[in-house]
Amino acid sequence: HGILNVTKQPFFAREVIGMPTGVEVAKAAIDDFKKIQEYMQLAKKENAVETYAKLKDEYLSLKAILQVCGVNLTDIDKIKE
Repeated sequence: HGILNVTKQPFFAREVIGMPTGVEVAKAAIDDFKKIQEYMQLAKKENAVETYAKLKDEYLSLKAILQVCGVNLTDIDKIKE
């Protein structure tokens, strides 16, 4: 008779439970984008050139992901590079 399905959910539904939604992923990316910008501003103020460059790589990656997702960055992009 096979494995007992205790949850009474189709097998495929059990596989995706706990997976983040698109909105949750976008919110996490926006939060990370804001943090990276804050760190970039601090690194620039402290003249930490190498740190700024590394942060800029992260900033550009997050910016690209958010743009592909259709997030309007006009109001949240403080760096504008």
